[in-house]
Amino acid sequence: MTYKIYSITDEGKTIYARIDDDGKCRLTCTEDHEPFQEWLEEGNTPLPPDPIPEPEPLTAQQKLEAAGLTVEELKDLLGL
Repeated sequence: MTYKIYSITDEGKTIYARIDDDGKCRLTCTEDHEPFQEWLEEGNTPLPPDPIPEPEPLTAQQKLEAAGLTVEELKDLLGL
């Protein structure tokens, strides 16, 4: 068993995931959790969190939609 940093809350509190020997996470806890504290006292260190994947870049169409424009409206704005 090991622990891994799972997330950090908006309040700055770290949530840890306990990873069991079969690789499954069955528990999440904070640093106050007594078994987690005992695990740390044994000299263990939690694994770092998984990297946050980069979002897919938006297409030109998605950028226009996010701006509330259609292709036709953009062409009108540009005088095309």
